[in-house]
Amino acid sequence: MDYNLEDTRIESIFRSPDIDHHELLGDLNDTMMHISQVINDSTLFSLTVKLGLGIGLSVLFLLLIITIIIIYREWLRRSIQWKNDTDYHSYHCNSCLEYAFGGKTTIKKMTGIRIGRLQNHHKDENDRYHKCIYDIENLWLLEKSRLVVFHETKLGSGEFCNVYKGAIEGLAPICKVNPSLATSATFKDCMCAVKMLPSIADDIAHADFIQEIKFMKSLKYHPHLISMLGISIDDNDNIMLLIEYCDLGDLLHLVRNKKNEIIMNHENEHSKLRIKDLVSFAWQISDGLEYLSGIGCVHRDVAARNILVNAANICKIADFGLCRLSDSFIYTDHDRRLPLKWMAPESLRSYEYSIKTDVWSYGVLLYEVFSFGQVPYAFLQTTEILKFLNSGARLNQPQYCPINIYTLMLQCWQDEPSLRPNFTEICSILRVILEDNFGHYGYMKAN
Repeated sequence: MDYNLEDTRIESIFRSPDIDHHELLGDLNDTMMHISQVINDSTLFSLTVKLGLGIGLSVLFLLLIITIIIIYREWLRRSIQWKNDTDYHSYHCNSCLEYAFGGKTTIKKMTGIRIGRLQNHHKDENDRYHKCIYDIENLWLLEKSRLVVFHETKLGSGEFCNVYKGAIEGLAPICKVNPSLATSATFKDCMCAVKMLPSIADDIAHADFIQEIKFMKSLKYHPHLISMLGISIDDNDNIMLLIEYCDLGDLLHLVRNKKNEIIMNHENEHSKLRIKDLVSFAWQISDGLEYLSGIGCVHRDVAARNILVNAANICKIADFGLCRLSDSFIYTDHDRRLPLKWMAPESLRSYEYSIKTDVWSYGVLLYEVFSFGQVPYAFLQTTEILKFLNSGARLNQPQYCPINIYTLMLQCWQDEPSLRPNFTEICSILRVILEDNFGHYGYMKAN
């Protein structure tokens, strides 16, 4: 039999007397166990890696699903909001304007004026607005030939509003709507304030502007509310809202500018403005707000900047762009530009508005007036106001503010709305303060 050389070597090794075969087999067994352990460890590591990857991928997949859901819900919310905005503008086109001006006389036929479309980011809404804005009652319309706008005299401006001084020749349109006012010289050959929107005004500004016109048209004449005198159309086909002109401007700037005069001459009967005038202002404003609350109106922007004062020191509430007539006790709104520093805690928490939130804002207005125009919560960031109020803290008593006025402020700032006084009660409180501290003061003269 032939043997391969290698086989012979192997056989010789196993037959060698120097080798312990049992020891060799033991080493071989240990080696195999070590190899098996390594294989098991490798398998365990592989399973751990796979399990980790599986969990990680599952988490990533779950996050992806959540992200998709969030994006979809945001898209759905925006779609609904866009539809609501579209419906809102459509509503104003098809009904609000007709209600605001009360009729369907075509301006183009009556005056030869073509009314251009208002600026709007949605072309379809532009066209619809352009089409429906023709329907305006002629009683409220003032021919542009009877109106002079002094563009060089700007009475005020905001982010989406400009107000200029103007002059009306002859009777203002309000005298046609309310003939009892025609006998007063106040609305004949009179100065007026001309309010209009700039070209950069957005959809919300346009909606608020139309809302303001609609609301002012529905109001009866009240001595402490600014009156709409009419509307007109300028050469660029823009709507102009004509309102009463108040010589002394807004109350905020008035008290700021007259601070030193009031402080130095608060006991001087011949001074043009005294502390008791500020108390009278407070009563007049509460009187106007009592009327608004009586018709179910929530103003939502009660602030010194929105109170105008005429040469006779008569205060008139203005800026009705945020006003809403609400059949329910609480009105909610999430999507408007709102004055955070004047808002009640419930408005900051959940966008709830009521007559009692106007009472809170009125308390902040009192702070503005008796601090001579200081900014409320100037020491806080806007995001810190709610935390500050939730802690029970309130604005401090201004240096020259009578204690009974500050007590009224604190009553207006009760956290629980039902504990705040209503405007009828506020009127009574201020009437007593005027009578007890200033004698027979002519705070009733405006009536």
